[in-house]
Amino acid sequence: MRTPEQIDRLVAAARAWEGTPFGMGPAIRGRGVCCGMLIHEILVDAGWMPRIECPTASPSWARSSNHSVMETWFDGEGARWFQPVPVTELEPGDVLGCRLGRCLHHLALLLPDGQVAHAVDGSGACIVPSI
Repeated sequence: MRTPEQIDRLVAAARAWEGTPFGMGPAIRGRGVCCGMLIHEILVDAGWMPRIECPTASPSWARSSNHSVMETWFDGEGARWFQPVPVTELEPGDVLGCRLGRCLHHLALLLPDGQVAHAVDGSGACIVPSI
């Protein structure tokens, strides 16, 4: 169970990234961030995890691919930090993986009250009621 203070730090960290344009490569607040790096940066900024090396997905992925870079990472090195959670047990701070085509390709971070933080082309980093 996460404490109210941990949740407050998570929400503050997510709000600090709002409005950052979508962009591939290194995450720079106010300059550019992709969905996966946004999740990482929010969790680091909130003090929930240390800075680690994690992949960024290619914007030219193929919907017909069976595995994405992120999916492979979660199954390998990322398993040290992230474990699957049953949908019925989700809580703020859990990472949501969204499938596009046949594979995991978009990430979002669950926040309180059913909101999620994510970064998408055209909208950038944002907090929305659900995805």
